[in-house]
Amino acid sequence: MEQQLTDLRAIWRGEPYAGADIGPLPSAPGGPPILIGAFAPAALRRVARHGDGFLCAAPLAWAGGLVQTVRDDWDAAGRPGQPRLVCQINTAIGSPETVEQARHAIADYYAFTGRPGWGMPLSDPAEIADTVAAYRAFGADELVLYCYGEDVEQIDALAAVALPFRQTPSAGTAASRPRRRPGRKAATNDRAPEEERTRRHQMAGALGGRVTS
Repeated sequence: MEQQLTDLRAIWRGEPYAGADIGPLPSAPGGPPILIGAFAPAALRRVARHGDGFLCAAPLAWAGGLVQTVRDDWDAAGRPGQPRLVCQINTAIGSPETVEQARHAIADYYAFTGRPGWGMPLSDPAEIADTVAAYRAFGADELVLYCYGEDVEQIDALAAVALPFRQTPSAGTAASRPRRRPGRKAATNDRAPEEERTRRHQMAGALGGRVTS
């Protein structure tokens, strides 16, 4: 992996590889951005050495330590700014059949971990909305919602849940947001403005979700 990432950067700079020129050159100087997902310390260090950002697939409850390690390595390497932080959650929204199909698919996918229930999808619209808000407060630049069920109607349903967050400007961009150590506890409803919380729950109720305070 180390060698491949080094070679990719060289190729994107227009340098020959194995005695041959490879092209065309990327339209963006330096090539496309590289996001690196990792858990082990040695792999996390690759973000600062070779990457542009961190793909964090860990649950929010313990993602803080991973993100802080990446940021510490980033600073130690003398990299300017901050690494882009892209997080992901598994979701399944819609009919009981869709949710059950997704649960089986995820269980099969993560069977190698030996951890029953690992990566189980969020399926309640209100809970998904609260989780999106929590990742926003956590400082994620982007949140990817992985749909494991085959029902394409999930796309519209998830878009409806996420729409209020796209309409409401965040407190700051990745570049302007103050540096702070990520917490290991997810943000809760009580930290969100009352009107935003109400709007999320109204949207969830319209989608047939369980609305909680």
